[in-house]
Amino acid sequence: MDDMDDWDVIYSYTRKQAIEDEVLLEIHEKLLKESGIKVPSVFTSTLFHSILKDDDPDIEFVNQLILLKEIHAGIVLEKTNSNTINFKKKVGNFIYDIRVEIGPDDNWKPCLTIGFPEDF
Repeated sequence: MDDMDDWDVIYSYTRKQAIEDEVLLEIHEKLLKESGIKVPSVFTSTLFHSILKDDDPDIEFVNQLILLKEIHAGIVLEKTNSNTINFKKKVGNFIYDIRVEIGPDDNWKPCLTIGFPEDF
């Protein structure tokens, strides 16, 4: 097999660009700290606007905090070597598939991306 280092890069889209384009939305440090998550994290825009966004900023904060605490508990309980956790989240009468991936950011530091499976 060819060494991929010799390949020409046709296109590259960085995490920073995705945040600037609001495809990924950074999660405020206060929320991460309160939920127990210790690495920088983002929601996909699709997930955020579908199940977390609310006209009332207090409700929006609580929606995010609940999901992040569920994710933190899932990470602790999962005890897996996988970089992906999938789980279901009930919101109102709907059940959503949620995916959490831990991977490197643009500087190769750990970070979480939280979204629907189709967002990845």
